[in-house]
Amino acid sequence: MRKLRFIRMPAVKDRSGHKDSTLYKEIQQGTFPQPIRISERCVAWREDQIDAWCKAKAEGRTLRYDPPASSRKARPSVERVRT
Repeated sequence: MRKLRFIRMPAVKDRSGHKDSTLYKEIQQGTFPQPIRISERCVAWREDQIDAWCKAKAEGRTLRYDPPASSRKARPSVERVRT
């Protein structure tokens, strides 16, 4: 069994041939794997999902992924409670 590995944006861009904006547009459309938050300011992708996406593209297929449930704009607001 292959070990689960995360890859960061430069490697994802290198493998997919896409720019940042194209990747995020396809994530919103559900045609590219979603990133996983690995720290407060850092995201990465599962290597196996990127490999599967590349293989499907080479075969002329489109994989479908669940688009993100919310975007930055739709983030719920947090109210401060004064004590």
